[in-house]
Amino acid sequence: MSGPRAIRLLVVAPDPATREGLRERLERQGYAVDGAPGLEEALAAFRADPADVVLLDPGADARGAAAFMDTVHREVPGTSVIVLSASGDLDEALAAFRAGACDFVTMPVEHPEVLEKNIRNCLERRALAQEVDAAESRYFQLIQNLPIVIFALDRDFCLEFINRTCEAVLGFEPAEAVGTPGWFLERIPEPQRDAVRAAFAQCRAGDAPPQDIEFDFEHAKGYLVRLAARPMPCNDVHLPERWRRVEGILMDVTRRAYLDRVMVQREKLNALGALSAELAHEMRNPLVSLGGFARRLAERHPDLPEAAIILEEAKRLEGVLDKIRNYLRPVPTRAEEVHVNAVLTFCQSLTAPRFEREGLRTDVHADPRVAPLVSDQGVLTQVFVSLFNAIRERMRPGDVLEVATGEDARNVEVSFRVHGSDLTVEDPELLFLPFDEDGDRLNLALPYRLVQSVGGLISYDEGQRRSGGVPGFSVHLPKDRCPI
Repeated sequence: MSGPRAIRLLVVAPDPATREGLRERLERQGYAVDGAPGLEEALAAFRADPADVVLLDPGADARGAAAFMDTVHREVPGTSVIVLSASGDLDEALAAFRAGACDFVTMPVEHPEVLEKNIRNCLERRALAQEVDAAESRYFQLIQNLPIVIFALDRDFCLEFINRTCEAVLGFEPAEAVGTPGWFLERIPEPQRDAVRAAFAQCRAGDAPPQDIEFDFEHAKGYLVRLAARPMPCNDVHLPERWRRVEGILMDVTRRAYLDRVMVQREKLNALGALSAELAHEMRNPLVSLGGFARRLAERHPDLPEAAIILEEAKRLEGVLDKIRNYLRPVPTRAEEVHVNAVLTFCQSLTAPRFEREGLRTDVHADPRVAPLVSDQGVLTQVFVSLFNAIRERMRPGDVLEVATGEDARNVEVSFRVHGSDLTVEDPELLFLPFDEDGDRLNLALPYRLVQSVGGLISYDEGQRRSGGVPGFSVHLPKDRCPI
């Protein structure tokens, strides 16, 4: 098995004594050394077996030496060249460095260890440069393959950079987007365009902390996708404003936005269902009595047409009530292992953008000791999202919604408390009814009904208010068994 490859050196010197002297000295130090008397011979030897370091005595051909170094660096990037000079002239040294020399050594070399140190320094610099190049390549590949869109916009909102994820999310290749004037803003619907432009301009100027913003964007196939942008200003705030740019990320939240709309619709339909249930309950007894009276009336007066009409309409209304009863049958749920902390964190991420846009904040304190329970994850997700949204509507800018999890021997408890606005409720029972005529109070009918379907309950914490604490709501979920 062969050992490590020896460091290869190429000594280029027209003087045979200098060339052979350096060769013998460096070979004793463990290097593999080739020699060449002139630049043409040196270039041929280099192309046959590229050296790691070239020790070059240009003699009187300074221009030819500069061309030689340019060729070496172009054909094998990273090759180190040490220029050897008998004069030690400062102008000659500067010219050598401008041509790409790694070091400049005055001949003759009285102390061999000095030259060896120069060679080691060149090799270390080359190794460091290779490590930096590799790190930059890894970083570039990481940026290109992240599952989110990374972008940079100049002051005219023209894209200076966008990663390859652009094609997966927006349908465009980076080359189609980068450098194309107006490409970014023109694909944002006009009613939203000014708000996006203002948010990005404010971020670039550094007038306020970066704010997340959501907007629609026209996909390459013509449909709209919902994007969440997190812009960040250029780090160097000392640059003139005209040179500053905005960097950031774009996340595709189309599915989340759709789910938000579905949940709102489901909440409305559930409230309508509760109202229908109340109406069905109140109407059934009068309808039964009315139908019975109509049948008896028809039996006594078979020729009376009004009796037949009353009986027919009673049957029609009973059919409507049967449809309502079928509509209100519980949606089948399933028992599965649910990690309440994970569900709560997910629900916070869904609702966080709306809280931030309204100047509100949510703090979730998830107790890691809370064990998984048997419940329905989809139902609990609807419960927590409904609570976040219902409480948000009664908060004012600057308020903080604090959500915490905990457990006792039988239940997992999730508490919701607002620091800022007073959420005192005079009649807690009204919270859980679907009748809100004036619309100025919390309505928790939907989450209350859903929690009941998995064997839990929602309570208003009146005791905390009386003790001078913060009023709030608690969701209690059974740990051991879920009746679903």
